[in-house]
Amino acid sequence: MSISEDIDKILSIQLASTSGLPDKLISSLDDLLIKYHPAEILASMNGLKEPYRDAELKARKSMGGSGMGAEFHIEKALKVSYLKQSVIYIERANKRRQAN
Repeated sequence: MSISEDIDKILSIQLASTSGLPDKLISSLDDLLIKYHPAEILASMNGLKEPYRDAELKARKSMGGSGMGAEFHIEKALKVSYLKQSVIYIERANKRRQAN
């Protein structure tokens, strides 16, 4: 499995958190940091930004007032949000690692 596939699998976790990343997601990111170098993870995450944003925009446009459409949009919006937060988490973890 590639880094991007690992990241996509992690960010597909169906958990919602209103205050940051869910614990399960953080644990999975920590596992990634053991498996890959932070620079590799960040490069893969940056590569996922545009496809995730495009998928979220497409889902938003196709909502059309349906409940299922709204749920689909929320799922895509969560992935975009989690990706942004995950980049910050990995960057901070990398800074801590470099400081030690």
